[in-house]
Amino acid sequence: MTTNEELIDLCNNPSSSARSQFLRSLDLEGAGKYISGVDYIARESRLIGFKGLKIVVNKSYRMSISNPAARIFLIPRFKSRVKVYPISFERIREESWHLGDFLSMLIDHEGYHAKELFESPKIISHFSDVNNAEYRAYENQVRNFDKRNCSPTFRIWAEEMRNCYKRVSCELNSN
Repeated sequence: MTTNEELIDLCNNPSSSARSQFLRSLDLEGAGKYISGVDYIARESRLIGFKGLKIVVNKSYRMSISNPAARIFLIPRFKSRVKVYPISFERIREESWHLGDFLSMLIDHEGYHAKELFESPKIISHFSDVNNAEYRAYENQVRNFDKRNCSPTFRIWAEEMRNCYKRVSCELNSN
């Protein structure tokens, strides 16, 4: 069984092989039906945007789903792969989060996306649908806080993210 101490060690030791081994050892619970594997990606994910006339590059994703068959061709019944980036481990260390918080991001959030892509990829085929999908995934995390024994700081963060996506989804759907 994976422990919180193992996760903290990985947060302080950026060894790609150790992090990959840790991710392979995790029990994905029911999400295993929708996830074919979890990969550690040692390079940071980057989100490129604009602030006025300047191009801004930020670290972005902690984790993401990869499923070209579902996302591009809208073909259901294909399992997704979850990509986990270094910032996932950095946030655990910086915010004093713990294993339950990490599992919430992996299973309750990314696993929820994988389930939606597996069952009905058309549900997130449009930009506003993506925002709604994020809201639903954060809502799923909030529903599972007690199951995971999530930390108070993580609960606050996830609830803020859920509320942010709820506002965005409401704004997009009202147009």
